[in-house]
Amino acid sequence: MNISCKRWRGTGWKVLGLGLGLSLAICGQGLARDNTGDLAGQEAVEDTPEAHVGAGYENLRNNRYEAAAQEFRTALALNPRLILQARFPMAVALFELHKNEEARHEFE
Repeated sequence: MNISCKRWRGTGWKVLGLGLGLSLAICGQGLARDNTGDLAGQEAVEDTPEAHVGAGYENLRNNRYEAAAQEFRTALALNPRLILQARFPMAVALFELHKNEEARHEFE
């Protein structure tokens, strides 16, 4: 009986760790949404390039590619130097919309 107790002793910690990790992952997603607000599908609250980039990524994450592309276009109009932050993700959104020529142009 002593051998079987040793075998199950480590399992309890593994199950506890798995449960804790899973609950933190689920709660972390909810907290991230609460802290960022729901900008998806809406105009960015602030008219700054950073706000539009953030809204674009939120739309991209939620498969709202048309809205994402528009947010990235607005960010680039405000600051054309946002190549990595806005131009490439805009190309991804355009690719997902099957606008391959526009996407290819943005990747160049």
